[in-house]
Amino acid sequence: MEQTRTFVTVRIDIVQDEEEPTDPHRDIRD
Repeated sequence: MEQTRTFVTVRIDIVQDEEEPTDPHRDIRD
């Protein structure tokens, strides 16, 4: 599961760069 967490973290960084979501963690871990 370590790899998944790392991927998610990187994904959040990319998403934030494109647009600033209100709650990225909530969107991913829905």
